[in-house]
Amino acid sequence: ELARGVEELVAEYDGESVVFIELVAETASGATPGPEHAQEWAESFEIESTPVLADTEGFYVNFVQGGAYPVVAGIGPDMVIIEGGFVASDGEDDIRAFIDENL
Repeated sequence: ELARGVEELVAEYDGESVVFIELVAETASGATPGPEHAQEWAESFEIESTPVLADTEGFYVNFVQGGAYPVVAGIGPDMVIIEGGFVASDGEDDIRAFIDENL
C-alpha cells in the first residue's frame, strides 16, 4: 500500500524539505537485491518521481525492526538519520505523522 501511495506523498510535500527515497532491502525470497529488483519495484508500483535504490550490500536489512516491512527512514538535512527515524509502517498516515513531527 505504501509503495502505491508514494507519488501522492511526494506531491503533498512538494516544496518542503522532504525527499523520498525507496530502498529495496531484499527480494521477495529474502535474497540481497540487485539493481534489477529496484527497477522492477519502480515499474510494478508506477513510481516515477522518487528514486528507488537496491541495498546490494545487504546493509540496511539489519535496521528493519522485527522484520516488518515497509520501513521508512527519516533523514535530516544533514544526511543523518533522525533519532527514532526508522518507522515501521502499514501506510501513509504513519509516514505523514512522522514527517509533520520532524519538519
